[in-house]
Amino acid sequence: MNIGTALQQIPAKLRSKIYIGLMIVGAGLGATQAAYLAIEAPTPTWLKGLLAGFGFLAATGGLTAKVNVTPELELGDPDEIEEEETP
Repeated sequence: MNIGTALQQIPAKLRSKIYIGLMIVGAGLGATQAAYLAIEAPTPTWLKGLLAGFGFLAATGGLTAKVNVTPELELGDPDEIEEEETP
């Protein structure tokens, strides 16, 4: 079983909760970093570590989303589509 197949086995409701969790954690980390920058305080080591780790979690979430997207239909060039005549 490859990683794409394994990630497709995650139920949609669970994936949705994972995406929401990643969004909340990312927003919280970003807001915390922005607050430290706004008061011109050095970024704490714990925040640097969490931001670095979050990058890997976010990438995994993106990969999970990618393997669960339905491919688009190829419709062709609209200029080359022949219109049907109506009787």
